[in-house]
Amino acid sequence: SQLEDTDVKYGFPGAYRAVINTYITNYFLNNPGARGARVAELESFFDDMPMTGSALGQDKEIIALSPLKGSAINLGCGTGRLGRALKSDPQNQITHLVGVDISNKRLDICHREGGYCDLIHKRMESFLATRTESVDHLFCGSALEFLPMEEMDFVLARCFQLARCSITIVIENPETSQKYNSALWNAVHKYTMDHSESIR
Repeated sequence: SQLEDTDVKYGFPGAYRAVINTYITNYFLNNPGARGARVAELESFFDDMPMTGSALGQDKEIIALSPLKGSAINLGCGTGRLGRALKSDPQNQITHLVGVDISNKRLDICHREGGYCDLIHKRMESFLATRTESVDHLFCGSALEFLPMEEMDFVLARCFQLARCSITIVIENPETSQKYNSALWNAVHKYTMDHSESIR
């Protein structure tokens, strides 16, 4: 009906495409198959990836967003660059910061370096599928490029449903990123997706 169309178009972040891709994502979360094997391979890749100086630094660009107050979730937190940046700025008043990542070894660094109240070893899609409590700020830096299109749509929709104040998303082009040397780029390339057309 026209009323139902209006509900989807204006009531669900991303409208019809996001609704369809949410169903697809939930299906594969419950029936992982080859996608589950890919996630396990990606987790192993990040566990084994060498830690560069940039990985152990801070996301200083986040400081430009200050001051931030309240609770926050950092999806794909990696080694905790964002958490360290938020912690280093005295203007920020983040009361509870949760980090979510698929790499246990990177979460170990987050735990050692501090800045996070909770660290969750989980893929962000699974975390968001069961998260019901809203949060003030949501961050996802340089992680969405590793998701298929329908999972990226699902993550973006859930971010808009859960965040009360702000959402900060960074979708990086690994080919031009300074984080990857040529050898590392050759290794990471097979896991990344080009979302440039999808997010226009």
